[in-house]
Formats: sequence, structure tokens, C-alpha cells
Amino acid sequence: MAALRKVQVWILIDLPNKQAVLLLKTSPQRGSFWQPVTGSVEKEESDLTAALREATEETGLKIAQEQLQALNYSFSFFRGSEQIEETVFFVKLNGTTAPAIMLDNREHSEFKWCSLKQAMVDLKFDSNRKALSLLITKGSSS
Repeated sequence: MAALRKVQVWILIDLPNKQAVLLLKTSPQRGSFWQPVTGSVEKEESDLTAALREATEETGLKIAQEQLQALNYSFSFFRGSEQIEETVFFVKLNGTTAPAIMLDNREHSEFKWCSLKQAMVDLKFDSNRKALSLLITKGSSS
């Protein structure tokens, strides 16, 4: 059986005095933990298309496909007996203030823009921390 495909999308913003990333807190039914945008790839959908759709659906932000970049990192994990393969993307925004987010309260209970250092502390999964570490390296050079 083929693995379920998922995407992870980091939204990074360059503000005048710092960089920040968007974290979403999953709803209590989903575990109440902080993570970046994530979601499943639908049948016949590319990972890039899924990443763009999920980022837009979960945040309400208007993101153009050309803004979305592959982080060149993916990983696999098991949820029960089901293997999941997750591919990581990011988008880098510029602004004077961090934008408000429109959350789907069936999936998330809150959001925050936080420093990269704080995000490392708040993330639950090592795979998220590894992706953020790669983003920090790539984000400072792009």
C-alpha cells in the first residue's frame, strides 16, 4: 500500500527588526500542540499544489504559487500502521507587521507569529524542529 502523502508549509516573515514564523495550535481534539501549516495531498494533486492549497485554507493568506519554495526536506513516519511521507515547503513574506490569520477552528484553536528561537521551543516534533533549522539556514541566504 502506498504511503499517505502530506505537506508542511513554513510561513516566514521578514519584519523590520526580526524574522518570525507562523505557528498554529491544533484543536484539543487533535492534541493541542504547535506546528506549521500541514495537510494531506489529495488524489491527483502535486505536493506543490497541496502546499499552496493548505497554506491558503489554513491561514486565509493570499500566497502566489511562485512565492512557495521547496525546502528540499522530506521525512516519513508511522501513525499506527499507516506510513506517512511529508514534504516541506516554505514561503517568505515581507512586511512591516505580521498579518492576521483566519483560522479554521475545526483544526486549530490559535495562531502566533513568534521568533525562530521561540518556535524551536514550542514545536512538539523533532521533524518540525529539523525543518525549521533548515529553514533558518536557507531563509538567511534567500
